[in-house]
Amino acid sequence: DKKAYLDIIHTYMEVHGTVHGSSTLYIPGYVKNHGILSGRDLQFLLRETK
Repeated sequence: DKKAYLDIIHTYMEVHGTVHGSSTLYIPGYVKNHGILSGRDLQFLLRETK
Protein backbone atom coordinates (compact mmCIF):
# COMPACT_ATOMS: atom_id res chain seq x y z
CA ASP A 1 0.00 0.00 0.00
CA LYS A 2 1.53 3.30 -1.11
CA LYS A 3 -0.03 5.38 1.65
CA ALA A 4 1.34 3.06 4.34
CA TYR A 5 4.81 3.45 2.78
CA LEU A 6 4.50 7.26 2.86
CA ASP A 7 3.19 7.12 6.43
CA ILE A 8 6.35 5.32 7.53
CA ILE A 9 8.61 7.81 5.75
CA HIS A 10 6.60 10.68 7.23
CA THR A 11 7.37 9.50 10.77
CA TYR A 12 11.07 10.23 10.10
CA MET A 13 11.09 13.23 7.74
CA GLU A 14 9.05 15.68 5.68
CA VAL A 15 7.50 14.34 2.50
CA HIS A 16 7.43 16.58 -0.57
CA GLY A 17 5.93 16.01 -4.00
CA THR A 18 5.37 17.58 -7.39
CA VAL A 19 1.79 16.50 -8.10
CA HIS A 20 -0.62 18.41 -10.34
CA GLY A 21 -4.31 18.37 -11.12
CA SER A 22 -6.86 15.86 -9.88
CA SER A 23 -4.06 13.54 -8.72
CA THR A 24 -3.69 15.75 -5.64
CA LEU A 25 -6.87 14.20 -4.27
CA TYR A 26 -4.91 11.03 -3.57
CA ILE A 27 -1.95 12.45 -1.67
CA PRO A 28 -2.01 12.59 2.14
CA GLY A 29 -2.40 15.99 3.79
CA TYR A 30 1.10 15.92 5.27
CA VAL A 31 2.74 15.89 1.81
CA LYS A 32 4.10 19.32 0.88
CA ASN A 33 3.05 19.57 -2.74
CA HIS A 34 4.99 21.98 -4.95
CA GLY A 35 2.87 21.39 -8.05
CA ILE A 36 4.41 21.26 -11.51
CA LEU A 37 7.85 22.86 -11.56
CA SER A 38 10.08 23.89 -14.42
CA GLY A 39 13.50 22.26 -14.54
CA ARG A 40 15.06 25.43 -13.19
CA ASP A 41 12.61 25.71 -10.28
CA LEU A 42 13.12 22.05 -9.45
CA GLN A 43 16.89 22.60 -9.29
CA PHE A 44 16.39 25.56 -6.93
CA LEU A 45 14.14 23.44 -4.72
CA LEU A 46 16.63 20.58 -4.63
CA ARG A 47 19.45 22.97 -3.68
CA GLU A 48 17.47 23.97 -0.58
CA THR A 49 17.73 20.40 0.73
CA LYS A 50 21.50 20.55 1.21
